[in-house]
Amino acid sequence: MLECRKGRKIAYGTTIEVLSGGSLETGFFTMNSGSVLIAAKRVQLGNDVMIARNVVIYDSDFHALGAESDVSAAPVVIGDHVWIATNAMILNGVSIGAGSVIAANTLVSRSVKEQALVGQKIEEVVLREHVEWRR
Repeated sequence: MLECRKGRKIAYGTTIEVLSGGSLETGFFTMNSGSVLIAAKRVQLGNDVMIARNVVIYDSDFHALGAESDVSAAPVVIGDHVWIATNAMILNGVSIGAGSVIAANTLVSRSVKEQALVGQKIEEVVLREHVEWRR
């Protein structure tokens, strides 16, 4: 089921899939190029959600791990006026509170409170010195 209230702006090269038995409910949202949203169970986007380039939003792992396990799926709920920046990934079972910002290159695997700026500390590490490269 797809229910898109208040409209949307979706750029070229995006992927939105609502699988059999899944639902996508939205207020007004924008989704930029290269982003992927797959709803196997339930994804809910609030009003005025801004999704930047190359963002991934999944509500399922899509594969079971081991013979005894089932596929893990849990709803993703994104509140009103949330900005998800470039290359972020939102995993199943996550809620993001209203007014929050998810920084670029952030993996979100736990729920986020309202009006929070969430990011991951990324450190540059010198792997080797005095390297040379040729074309």
